[in-house]
Amino acid sequence: MDENQLNEIGNHGEIPVAMLVNYQDVQNAILEKLNAAARKHKSDEKSVVLWLEYLKENGYETVLDISDNTDAPLVLSWYSPWQKKYLKAAEDWFLDSTHKTCVSFIDKRDCYLMTIVVHNPITKKGLLVAFFITSMECSPTIERFLSWLKNNNNLKLKRIMIDCSATEQRAIILSFSSTVQILLCDWHLQRVWEDHIKKISFKGGTADKKAARKLFRARLCKILYSEKEDGFWENWNQFKTFYETDHLTFLTYLYKNWMTKKEKWAKAWRPEAISHTNNYIESYHNQVKSFCLGKSGDCRIDRIVYMLSQVVERNYRQDTLQHYFGLKKVHLYKQDLQHQKLLDAILNEKGLEMINEFEPDDMRPNTVRFWMHIFLVARICKLSFTIKKNVCLSSPLLLELREKGDDLLAYDKVESLEHEQAEDEEKADLFSLNESIEKANTRLQKSIVNARRSASTFEDKEYCFRS
Repeated sequence: MDENQLNEIGNHGEIPVAMLVNYQDVQNAILEKLNAAARKHKSDEKSVVLWLEYLKENGYETVLDISDNTDAPLVLSWYSPWQKKYLKAAEDWFLDSTHKTCVSFIDKRDCYLMTIVVHNPITKKGLLVAFFITSMECSPTIERFLSWLKNNNNLKLKRIMIDCSATEQRAIILSFSSTVQILLCDWHLQRVWEDHIKKISFKGGTADKKAARKLFRARLCKILYSEKEDGFWENWNQFKTFYETDHLTFLTYLYKNWMTKKEKWAKAWRPEAISHTNNYIESYHNQVKSFCLGKSGDCRIDRIVYMLSQVVERNYRQDTLQHYFGLKKVHLYKQDLQHQKLLDAILNEKGLEMINEFEPDDMRPNTVRFWMHIFLVARICKLSFTIKKNVCLSSPLLLELREKGDDLLAYDKVESLEHEQAEDEEKADLFSLNESIEKANTRLQKSIVNARRSASTFEDKEYCFRS
């Protein structure tokens, strides 16, 4: 408000209604709007059933287990057709749960929300692909969820990243036996180790103890992050040499509890893992609790179903589209930035030379070599480019996507853009397929020519031998 308005209020004593609105009023208005959208029935149980019927009509796959026995746990899970595409294609899953998200309508117990997150190849971030709500986090309920996913999808799964939960490990083994490698999150593992490191008494004054504890952690991390098996055993033997006299208790704990399962946490035994922590899913849980569900954890289950299926999922879909069409920049992590610097150094030195060597005869459109040349020119000349190939960036839908930013588009518009994305990807795959067929035909022709030459040579030699 400006000075004149404030003076007028002071002279007449009339306070605007806007000044009477406080934070609690705004929060109540938001909650009222959310409840109106989320509640399909005054009963939470009937509302959830109605939501699942609605999701099934829209192609979702769902499961709901409600027993007459009040001691039996609630089991609720779902995923969309869009999520299923990424769920089936992923080789790495990130699995974790968060407690006190909602209250069960069976026995009013606090429920756990478990989510599977995968790496999104377009945004280079985590992507939610399946949701699971239960009133009892135990091996049988988690195994029910994982087995349902396994039996309903042709999975390419190779690894599952979890925290150090023994319950989750048993459930994974029950569901996938030994076909899937279990990986333990480095961050959670170091937290468990830290509880034991704090109990260690180091010699010397305060500064000396602090330095000794810091060195202790550094040597332990060298074991954890050794990239080769030989390096792992070398660092382990050095650690034993340094501390077997003064800190035998910790060494015994480490050997008995963790060295027998080193394949689950040591980097040397998981070179193909996308990530070594569960940060993809930890950040998501924090954001969902803060901005979607609230910190209290006493909301109804139908509100979670509504928020995750109608708001959160669509937000991820829209974010994927914005990255795909070049409206958002891909976030690069530390390792990616290092690779980027190396690539930039190579391009600056050799890029122009490679461009000048490109022959006009190679300029055939829609070939891998052609697109590689275009990409190289764009990088050297710092031209803006996008993954998309056929959709015009000036189309009304993309203009709206650009202007909306983080505000959600209408559902039908998101589907239309995803249809354009699917067509782009299909044509890109066709280009690659045509290029592969072309290369295969070239190799086949060369093989035929070589075979004819060999046959001619053999006939000449045979003729000479007979003569």
